[in-house]
Amino acid sequence: MSDNRKTASFWLLLGGAALFFLLILIIGNILVIGAKLGALHPAAEAGFYLLTLLLAFFLFVRPVL
Repeated sequence: MSDNRKTASFWLLLGGAALFFLLILIIGNILVIGAKLGALHPAAEAGFYLLTLLLAFFLFVRPVL
């Protein structure tokens, strides 16, 4: 039983670390795209961030709730 817990905790730790790094990459890319849109027009940057927040809410947060 102890070996099973060690294996499960290892995979949870590895999965959490992978998720953390994926989130850093995704957030970094969103910020880069927003900055490039901000050079075009400030409203485009704000609209992109608003669209990103709405999509994150409806695709990830709302189904969990």
